[in-house]
Amino acid sequence: MAIAYSAWPILQVSTPATRLGVQHDEALLGDWWGIRSALARYGIVLNVNYFGMAVGNVSGGMRKGADYAGQTSVSVDADWGLLAGLHGFSTHLFFLNRSGRPVGRDYVGDSVFNENNIYGAGGDVIAHLGYAFIEQKLWHDRLDLMAGRMGAAMLFNASPIFCDFFSFGLCPTPRAISGGSQGAFIMPPQNNWSFYASLSLDHDLYLRTGINAVGGALGGPSGLNWSDHGVTGVMLPVEAGWTPHWGKSQKPVHLRAGFYASTAQASDIALNRQGNLLALSGGAPLEHRGYFAAWAGGDVMLLRQTAAADGGLLFFFNYTHSDDRISIYRDMGVAGFEDRGFWAKCPQDRVGLLFVWSEQSAWLRKRLRAAHLSDTQNHTGVLEAQYGAHIASGTFLTPDIQYVIRPGATGIYHNAVVLGTSLQIGF
Repeated sequence: MAIAYSAWPILQVSTPATRLGVQHDEALLGDWWGIRSALARYGIVLNVNYFGMAVGNVSGGMRKGADYAGQTSVSVDADWGLLAGLHGFSTHLFFLNRSGRPVGRDYVGDSVFNENNIYGAGGDVIAHLGYAFIEQKLWHDRLDLMAGRMGAAMLFNASPIFCDFFSFGLCPTPRAISGGSQGAFIMPPQNNWSFYASLSLDHDLYLRTGINAVGGALGGPSGLNWSDHGVTGVMLPVEAGWTPHWGKSQKPVHLRAGFYASTAQASDIALNRQGNLLALSGGAPLEHRGYFAAWAGGDVMLLRQTAAADGGLLFFFNYTHSDDRISIYRDMGVAGFEDRGFWAKCPQDRVGLLFVWSEQSAWLRKRLRAAHLSDTQNHTGVLEAQYGAHIASGTFLTPDIQYVIRPGATGIYHNAVVLGTSLQIGF
């Protein structure tokens, strides 16, 4: 199932202690005529992936119509223990190219989610750097240190399951965090100076923390603008998790909870510096220094169906809370099921059902209503169902249907029915 995570290769495993890319036994072109095996002997793992989505609004929303969005990506992971005898040291690069349009904005009237999740932030360049970092494992791989150009959404409140679905409200972390932090809690293709550490403890526990810069260019259009101009503070994330197994078939459990605190400067979404409503008076927004968000979630395998680590019926869930003075999001809840291995003839096929709900900023809503302004954002949700068919080695074709409740969270548009298909290929 590694190809299912091709958009975010760092999420291919649930812990950072065993990560070095996709192996060639699950790729459309296999071993590349021996090239991959030759590189692997020197500790180099090279992956090329394509991920494309054709998604259309067929009922409700703003108007009928369809969009395409796609991504081609290359990841290069190097184990310097094999290359130069530097035990536990590795480097990681991820480049991507994106194209297409957002169906949510164009046809659904959805400014909260986007129903084709691969859209955006590619910089309209041939190759955009998504991340570049070094990694050092110590104490028999129990301590994992990472530093470079990264984003917290790669490691905190993240799950590869989220990226199996179409809704941009999730992948790789709920939008209430990544879209509601004003550049503090970012995800690729954006990047910033970061240092993260993960410690594996006894009894299947882990503790993860770190620090990253907030603000600045976030890599710019190419991902290579590493200037610290515009940085206004730092963000410190903390996450604790528990990853036991239960039952005779050793079904996996992943539970996590955490928060981040930021010392950076952030703009109020409702008020200007004089305390008046921005929507009426304009002017410079009121600035806040210091804000936070919190989360809890995980997944539990309810029924094991194959020997694969993820081969069974999974229940997953998440709750995220953001500071709604500086974010249009306040609370977001996620719940769903994904079943892998239910069909013996096609053990890699998957079927998924997801419900995501977003409550928008009460801070903004209260002030807009006090000024008798209508169409304020309140709440919205997406119910999504899909079938991922493993049609060839390294290749998944996934038809999908989404029912969007109150697009844009305003009630201006009728509930929408969105149909789509994605193609994921690991070469």
